[in-house]
Amino acid sequence: MMVRIPVSSVKEDRSYPDKDTLQMYEHLKYRLSKPRSFPLSAIRVALVAGEVIVIGKHKYLQIARELGIEYIRATIRGDEFAKSDLLKLLPKGSEQVPDEELEREMQVPVIRDFHVYFFYEALNEMQQREFVNSVAGFFEKLKTPLLQDADKRVFSWNFPFGGRCAEFEANFPVGDRSWANDYLRVTQEFSKKVARIITFQGSYLPE
Repeated sequence: MMVRIPVSSVKEDRSYPDKDTLQMYEHLKYRLSKPRSFPLSAIRVALVAGEVIVIGKHKYLQIARELGIEYIRATIRGDEFAKSDLLKLLPKGSEQVPDEELEREMQVPVIRDFHVYFFYEALNEMQQREFVNSVAGFFEKLKTPLLQDADKRVFSWNFPFGGRCAEFEANFPVGDRSWANDYLRVTQEFSKKVARIITFQGSYLPE
């Protein structure tokens, strides 16, 4: 069951530690501090002794707190309760996320969003140009039925943190994921041959 709950109502318990090793907190927070097309990823919670305890995706809860986000989505196990009864046990202001809302998000064909990379070393001017040409440029050259050739693809790019980060804003055809493996290959090639990538969207880049 997917619900929307007040961030302030969710507590942490040492019995349910953060076991995620795939994401770097500060990099993920920076990515999520930028404009987003969708809400933060849902955390996982459980009702323990009448309190809502985070049991998964702890980093998103902490980031929501630091960014001043008041409500966060959460998945909650409540097989022993009817949905209406479960909602009554949640903090004031909680509500079920309507299926229609989730379905609309799944059906969005194109989003304007950011891709953010962090590197082990700062990119020099040549490496920055190569990033724009090969990584951001991937979407300029991408053939997809969801974007016309004349459509604007990449809107901007930047190299903050003294060049140790590269980011660009573009239209991403999320309704057609056939490009995902090719894009991963391009970023892995860039990491091997040009500049080693630590994270993409806050997650460690697969080797």
